[in-house]
Amino acid sequence: MSRFHITVWPEDVMEVPPVRRFPACVRRDGFIELAVPVTFPERPAGAGAYLGPVLDTGYELVGAIPQELYLRELRDLDLSSPEAIARFCGDYGSLGGHDWTDMVPMEWAADDGVAFDEDEDYRRYAKWNFPELKRIAIRTEEFAGWDEGLDRFFHPDEFRVRAALLLDVADLLLALSEAQPFEDVVKNWRSTWAGTPASLDEGLSRYLIPVLNHGMRPFSPRITLQPEGVTPKPLQPTTLYSAICLQMANDLKSEVTYHVCANEPCGRLFLHQRGESETKKDSGVYYCSVSCGKAQNQRRYRRNKASRESSTNQRNQL
Repeated sequence: MSRFHITVWPEDVMEVPPVRRFPACVRRDGFIELAVPVTFPERPAGAGAYLGPVLDTGYELVGAIPQELYLRELRDLDLSSPEAIARFCGDYGSLGGHDWTDMVPMEWAADDGVAFDEDEDYRRYAKWNFPELKRIAIRTEEFAGWDEGLDRFFHPDEFRVRAALLLDVADLLLALSEAQPFEDVVKNWRSTWAGTPASLDEGLSRYLIPVLNHGMRPFSPRITLQPEGVTPKPLQPTTLYSAICLQMANDLKSEVTYHVCANEPCGRLFLHQRGESETKKDSGVYYCSVSCGKAQNQRRYRRNKASRESSTNQRNQL
């Protein structure tokens, strides 16, 4: 149990924006390619610099992410399979690409006594200060130069590192909610490149809070001018990484109760039941899905039937 109480601001739950997602496939060289629609801007007369491709927002695909994605789809994903990662990206979105500053909190640099004068210094710190991230960056620098800002190509390891950090933060959230012991968090800790928390309080202060705050930077309050009579713009698409951070922060803010699925082979931690009778209730829910409920009921029926038959046979033998 933590000695501290976490406060989330603003107090109201924020709507999770839609996420950009594109069909993905695994290339022969092992990298994953996203079918990102791009345009090539015309160069001004006399300009010698190559402008490079830019995202064609007229053809981008956006979609809402499922509730509890960090408890279900992300946790169930086989991170050892590039093909599974590609399918996940096509269904829900990519977690990011070559620039580690979307994942490495600036607070970590402050803790290390590092200050930045320019954004490039921050990018350099995130890229070279952690040996595991440096190893991946060297492998991916072939694409990072001419594909900067689009992340149409990324190595599965770039996805795995981000997914692992999100899953570790999710485990800390579960430990904070007393849904699982902190000892299990340490035993299953994936992001050893960033260190391992020695206590729940250290896990909260060093990982959960900085990582979520950093991931939610796109959702900071802002002011825009809107002409009178013009319909306000809908929520702008965000990255899957930021959307998952906001999803976890919303659950932390709501002080949700995590349930353990009562289907014996399952045991999944969940919030709401999924399936044909999906419910928003947060109490009196025993199964993570309708199918798990049916499976456990059938198992209970078979046991009761076998027990009755055994009792009948014993009486007949008397």
